[in-house]
Amino acid sequence: MQSEDGPPRKLLIGIAVFGAIAALAVLFGVLKYAQFQNEKRPISVANIPAPQANSPLCVDVVKAYPGKMAGNWSRVEIAEPQPPAAAAWRRGQDSVIARCGVDRPAEFAVGTSVEQVNGVQWFRVSDSALASTTWFAVDRGVYVAVTVPDGAGSEPLIEMSDAIAKALPAVKPDPKPLPR
Repeated sequence: MQSEDGPPRKLLIGIAVFGAIAALAVLFGVLKYAQFQNEKRPISVANIPAPQANSPLCVDVVKAYPGKMAGNWSRVEIAEPQPPAAAAWRRGQDSVIARCGVDRPAEFAVGTSVEQVNGVQWFRVSDSALASTTWFAVDRGVYVAVTVPDGAGSEPLIEMSDAIAKALPAVKPDPKPLPR
C-alpha cells in the first residue's frame, strides 16, 4: 500500500530538481552568450605618439600580424578613433595591444639589457600600476610596442616575434647614448 505522499511527492521533487537544472543551464547559456558578445566588441586603444605609424615598414608588419595566437588570443577590432598601425587581441577580459612606429622608449639607453625571442631583440618596460608589460622590438627599422597583461604567458611575444621577423629586416639597435 502506498502512502498518499508516495509517487506524487517524488514526482514533485523530480520536477523541482529538473526545473532547477534547466534554470541553471539557461543562466549559464545567457552568461556564455554575454561573454561571447563582449569578446566580439571592439576594444578601445589609447592613441600614443607613433610618428612612423604610416611608414611602409609599419604597413608591412601590420599585414603580418596573426589573426589568432596560441593561448586562445583572437584578434579583435579597435574602436574608433583607431590609432594608426595598431592591432589588438583578446582572451577573456585580457588584451594584447601592438603598435608600430612608436618612439624609442626613453629608458632604452646604452647598457640596458634586451631579450632575444625568435630572432627579434626586445626591450622590456613594466608597468605595475597597470599590471602589464610593454615589450619594444628595438632591432627593426621602426619600433614596435607590444603590451601584454602580467601573467599572459610567452605566446603573444613569441608569435609577434615571428610576424615581425618575417615582415621587417633586422637592423642594429640604436639605444640613446649615456649622458656625459
